[in-house]
Amino acid sequence: MKKLIMKCADERRRAFAMITSVWEDDGKRFVEKCAVHKEGRRHLENMIRYQTLLDEIYPGVRACPAKLTENGLVFDFIEGSSLEDRYRLAASEGDRDALVLYMKSHAELLDSVPGGTVPFEETDSFREWFGDGRVYAGKPAYRAANFDATASNIILQDGEPVFIDYEWVTEFPVPRNLVVYHAIRDSYYHIPELESLLPLAEAIALAGVETEQEILQRSYEHFFFSYVYGSDSDAGLSVLTDRKKIDYLANERTLLAERMWRENERAVLVQRSEIDRLTKELEEARKKYADLDQSWFWRWDETRDALQKFREENAALRESLRLMEQDRDTWKSNFETVTNSRSYKDMMKLKGILGRK
Repeated sequence: MKKLIMKCADERRRAFAMITSVWEDDGKRFVEKCAVHKEGRRHLENMIRYQTLLDEIYPGVRACPAKLTENGLVFDFIEGSSLEDRYRLAASEGDRDALVLYMKSHAELLDSVPGGTVPFEETDSFREWFGDGRVYAGKPAYRAANFDATASNIILQDGEPVFIDYEWVTEFPVPRNLVVYHAIRDSYYHIPELESLLPLAEAIALAGVETEQEILQRSYEHFFFSYVYGSDSDAGLSVLTDRKKIDYLANERTLLAERMWRENERAVLVQRSEIDRLTKELEEARKKYADLDQSWFWRWDETRDALQKFREENAALRESLRLMEQDRDTWKSNFETVTNSRSYKDMMKLKGILGRK
């Protein structure tokens, strides 16, 4: 069994700290999400419940099948391209009309909940997740929603949209504007060039978001910085006396940075080879389809013609290569920064004082 990708989210609160890996076993891929701490087991169990809830909330979208194991949560690997891939393609080609179409389709998918919306009433759960919600009183709200329905978490497989990750599903009313804002805002963090093609303020307006952006951003930041990444009460102080934690801080993060740097370097080489192969196929396809009308626009339930498919795959691979090279350089920088930092050297001295070898 071979590990292809690993994503660490261990800087979150202990209840939400996760490591997500993509594995390949005998040619078959699957995704495994594991809790870093024992407190995270409940978060994994919640996702099993969310899977059933999502099938009820969004009848037109399939939730990626998952099963709970002793080690964590195992998801099917969904083949296909993401909605974020389409955002990237539109940005790279400067196709504003396509981007508008994608974003409107994204909002329509979120609005597809049976029964529509209800007037928002603040709950204790909402305050815990998003902070003060009085400003949203009476505004349209979903009874429940997939707050994780970002473009990167929606894959189109055989003409069907699939939610591939659903850590954050609200089982309480949440304002429609907040859900749609987060879903679209997330892509602007990942693809900065979207702002010059279609400013965020204009994009959310086209998606029917009417609440002031400053208010939405405040709720958005409360969710991430207070609810997801907020500090735990028992974190920090015990590190000075717990030798295992000292060993972890001094060694494991450094080893992780070095390993991820090396793994990304290998992935870059593989990706470059794949791009070379696809580029050759693309040139052949261009000759074959030279007489075809290559104008196109995207729909959820339509397939692309062969030439457009090659173009999108090539663009996606090149963007993937760029991100891989960026990740490689980041991990390499992290490794070099950590090993040369004063805190790392001080930690190594502390280990020596405590008798660690």
